[in-house]
Amino acid sequence: MKDSYIFYTDKLNQEYKTTFDEIELYVQSQNIDESTLEERMGELLDIFLSAQEKGRPVTQITGNQLEKFCETFCSDFSMKNRIYHVADWFASIAKVLFFVSVLDVVFPEPDAAGGKGIWDAASSVNLSGYLIGILVAGGLALLTNMVIRRIMFKTKRVSMKVLKAASLAGAVIGFLVIFEMMSMEGIDLFDCPLWLLFAITCMYLLVYYLLCGKRNRRRKIRFSELVDVEVQNTLPREMEKKYNRAKRRYQKRGKGELSWEVFLDREEKDCDRTEKMRYFFYFFPLVACAAAVVGTFVADGFEGMADLAMFVAIILGVEYLFLLTLWKLVKSGVKQRRAWLREEREKIEQK
Repeated sequence: MKDSYIFYTDKLNQEYKTTFDEIELYVQSQNIDESTLEERMGELLDIFLSAQEKGRPVTQITGNQLEKFCETFCSDFSMKNRIYHVADWFASIAKVLFFVSVLDVVFPEPDAAGGKGIWDAASSVNLSGYLIGILVAGGLALLTNMVIRRIMFKTKRVSMKVLKAASLAGAVIGFLVIFEMMSMEGIDLFDCPLWLLFAITCMYLLVYYLLCGKRNRRRKIRFSELVDVEVQNTLPREMEKKYNRAKRRYQKRGKGELSWEVFLDREEKDCDRTEKMRYFFYFFPLVACAAAVVGTFVADGFEGMADLAMFVAIILGVEYLFLLTLWKLVKSGVKQRRAWLREEREKIEQK
């Protein structure tokens, strides 16, 4: 259940769901690492689902004072969990810096100091914006979480939706502050050679994965696996509904009665058509990216090859991440339907 609790929260009734959301927001405001948060909330969801099936009210688990339950629930979070949270955050920033540095190696461009590329001693970066942005964003995150914890149980005039929106807004503003500070000009406190920044980034990521690798390698349940299980459980009922809808359409159009065998043949052909759509998922990002690149070239949007490479990498990365994930779900659905079709045909042959 851990690493996938969000997928199952819709199985909670309104009473349990409201309480679970409040506890989740409180735990998220504790600044603990994502791995521990998912594990603990997954365990709590298991308890809630079990109690809900037995018809017990949620107060039998949490008591009448939810704030005290939350404090107790979070009491065993240690400084180690918070250090992991900070380490994960810096690792995300280090990955971005590593990616940008690699682009500078592959596509070196002259800088203002006359250097060329990351390995030139004259090439440097002003770290002031990075450091100030990280400090401001971190302080904003701490302040937002402290405010949320103080008011979420103190007054009923502030709804959970408002508190969640405030938490999300704090995170978004924090990231915007970091990226805005990165482009700061006029404050030159920490000037660092690009090659040194690249070396520090690589060293941090190496140490991070050595120390946190075991924790990060823990087997996670993928979203596609959860969909497979859900589709397998609900497919027979959904196909029966689909058959009844198709049968009513046949009757309205005066085509007579739609037999079960004909419906199965139609579903088989639909699976074949769906599988042929894989070419769309594979090649559409390339076409869309090419169109975007041409359009940007026409608008004189690229200052050099590094900008072009970063633009293409981001566009293709986002599009392929979305479309290939979607295709994996579509392909999984087709596989489940074909298995169901085989079972239904075997039933017909046995009659």
